[in-house]
Amino acid sequence: MLKRKIFKKLEDWKADMARKSLIIEGPQQIGKSFILKSFALKHYKQVVNINFNQYPYMRHLFEQELELDALILQIGLYIKGPRCVPNKTLILLEEIDYCPKAMNALIKFSSDTRYDAIATRTILQSTDNPPEVFVIRMHALDFEEFLWANNVSNLAIQELKTAFLQEKPVSNDVHHFFMDMFRYYTLVGGMPKTVRTFINTLSYDSVRLVQRYVNDIYLSDSVNRVDINKRSRSVEIFHSIPEQVRKGNKKFKYSEISNKASYRSHWDSILKLYEYGWLFTIFKVDTLTMPLIENHLKGNFKLCVRDIGCLVGQLDDGDVEYMHDPFTIQKNILLENVVADVCVKRGLRMYFMEKGKHHFFVSTNKERKIGFSFDDTNTLRHMQRLVTQGQLDVAYDLVVEQLYRDKSGLHLPMYALMFIE
Repeated sequence: MLKRKIFKKLEDWKADMARKSLIIEGPQQIGKSFILKSFALKHYKQVVNINFNQYPYMRHLFEQELELDALILQIGLYIKGPRCVPNKTLILLEEIDYCPKAMNALIKFSSDTRYDAIATRTILQSTDNPPEVFVIRMHALDFEEFLWANNVSNLAIQELKTAFLQEKPVSNDVHHFFMDMFRYYTLVGGMPKTVRTFINTLSYDSVRLVQRYVNDIYLSDSVNRVDINKRSRSVEIFHSIPEQVRKGNKKFKYSEISNKASYRSHWDSILKLYEYGWLFTIFKVDTLTMPLIENHLKGNFKLCVRDIGCLVGQLDDGDVEYMHDPFTIQKNILLENVVADVCVKRGLRMYFMEKGKHHFFVSTNKERKIGFSFDDTNTLRHMQRLVTQGQLDVAYDLVVEQLYRDKSGLHLPMYALMFIE
């Protein structure tokens, strides 16, 4: 089983005597069901699993206004096998997107200590979550989890983190190893099926087949959930991403879709692709006043694919073949997306700024503002002035070399991104 950080969050939730019902939200194919079933088998004697997509006839039970005891009785009548035994049962409500009224049941379970309830949903919903329910966002494997999957020890990662905190370089062998691992992550990504294929076969051809399979599932699911009149727009956006990446566009251009495409015609479709977890937006900001989300420019943004492996699966072989040289990663067309992938999976919100010739990312965890440049000493020097002025908390230049500091600031090897917070 792939080691996942969310398992520890689930155990912390279980240890909380005042725990509420829980929702794990995240896109398809990231391992939500697998990790929850593994957790349930470890901690509960009984697991009652209801999937509203696979078993739509169960929806009508939750669409009624039943008291909790009546609902438990009805579940027992419809599901053969496991029973809802008080204080020993976990009730899994999978894909509640297909039964929105199941939220009412989760609220009732939160106020009743006899049963624990966890739901999953695909559609990302950052607002309108009732206070009686706790929500955790789940991603595909992040870079550190990818290292675990490839048998890199926690001790080795901790030693690397210590060197980062102390601003000390590691040995050349260690540096080259982790640069190679960062390159592998850029090519493979973090979708569980893709990672397992890479570990089992070490074949990039096999990996790319799985990446394309996952992309097909994403596109099919997101298209089928939108209004039939808008489906073509989702497909157009999906297929425009590779060309925009190849051209190195500094922002998303509707003109790459068609001459008639615009913010007004396609923005709703972009939001749908975001909600279904395939991509996320990185907005431009002109000021670093917090909160940055209130200062972003709505029409000026980048689109990044939520898992770097899904983007690789969209590209042609020729677009990524040069990546087999570990030191070409610094100039590759995937660099911005993989940096965003690593940061977003760590819970950071991403923005970008342009000041003259200086183009850089700004990430925030609601308290700190972190600037990133890409092998650009002049931009690092500009960001350092912003640090001095109190507009940024810290600035890094991402490089393939060892960690070093000069008069421009701190140059950070790309793999050290997994320690940024």
